[in-house]
Amino acid sequence: MFCMEYRTVNNDSAVLVPISNISHIIEGKPVSTNDPYSKTCWIQFESGKSIHVTTPYEEVAKDMDSYYKTLV
Repeated sequence: MFCMEYRTVNNDSAVLVPISNISHIIEGKPVSTNDPYSKTCWIQFESGKSIHVTTPYEEVAKDMDSYYKTLV
């Protein structure tokens, strides 16, 4: 199983995400208006649940791409 560790926006908890269970991702707004580089990402799971992580959308997309390349 291909998993990645991220941190949640709300309480900065570590969370291990199985990439194969992700339905899609959505770019989130910066955590801080003073820091435009503090981008976030919403991860939507096939179960319908979601999680808001401090990792930028681009990085989560790269992780997903790496996973899908292992399937080929």
